[in-house]
Amino acid sequence: MPRRSRGAEVIEARVRGGIHTRPADLAGAEIGRNVAAYVVARHFRPSAP
Repeated sequence: MPRRSRGAEVIEARVRGGIHTRPADLAGAEIGRNVAAYVVARHFRPSAP
């Protein structure tokens, strides 16, 4: 059985459970990655001494 990420497993469970549609979950995952990258780039930098 091929390994999948936890995010892929969550998406699959939501789709199979009828909670969400695959396009909506994939779009939400992409938005989440973009938000995380934004926050890390702007707020998790070393502070000046």
